[in-house]
Amino acid sequence: MTSDDRARPRRLGCAVVAAFCALTLLALAVAVLLVVLAAR
Repeated sequence: MTSDDRARPRRLGCAVVAAFCALTLLALAVAVLLVVLAAR
């Protein structure tokens, strides 16, 4: 970790992690949907 990372507020970090997690879940949901549609 650099000094710049420590200087950043935790709220910003939590927001980034939450957004990344949501994006990952969305991508996973889309992938599952595509697999289900392809299986039909």
